[in-house]
Amino acid sequence: MLNKHNLEIARLASKETESRYALSVIHITPEETVETDGRQMVIVTTTKSEGLIPEDIKATDKFEPFSIPASMAVEIAASLAKGDKVRVQGAGRVRSKTIKKQLHAAIDSMTNKNGNAVLGIVDSQGSERIFKAKKSAGKFPNYKTVVPAKEEAQAAFSLNLALLIPVLQQMMKFAKSYNGANPATFRFYAANKQIRIDAENFDTGQIMTAVIMPMKMQDI
Repeated sequence: MLNKHNLEIARLASKETESRYALSVIHITPEETVETDGRQMVIVTTTKSEGLIPEDIKATDKFEPFSIPASMAVEIAASLAKGDKVRVQGAGRVRSKTIKKQLHAAIDSMTNKNGNAVLGIVDSQGSERIFKAKKSAGKFPNYKTVVPAKEEAQAAFSLNLALLIPVLQQMMKFAKSYNGANPATFRFYAANKQIRIDAENFDTGQIMTAVIMPMKMQDI
């Protein structure tokens, strides 16, 4: 089953049309979803949680990996992101009720049998929606060879994203190099020591320095 986290990463996928170097797609496997634009890559593991499934969908977690357009993944993610409460219609004198249920996208078994991907969801209003798209003809990169092994890391730090991201956003507004990029240099010292980040604005000659305190190590 896929949830909004699996599909929202499609927003980071390449915005270019399909080419040898970039695919505007999200890659879906039984274990994870993947996006890349050739310079960055994000992977999210799939969930084992159970969710509501449209009646016309024969859900399966055994399928050959495939890719769908990033735009379709974003559309599905938007439907799944509207909450975790589903409106269930009552029958006869039974009133409709709202139940707390995580929203998921299920992959139909027909996805294994033809060139189309078929995914189904039950949205927060209890409506069933079926999404169909032709599987991407481009070959998704062998991404597993790019991901460094955790055990080979020279150093590991846990950082509070709520602190780190606003700092980086401010640095992105500040940093400006001669080629229009927004570079920042990260300096790591020792475990449980501060992390230093420096950025330069080539127009004004200014330097911005940030210091981030690490958290207690979280082994993820």
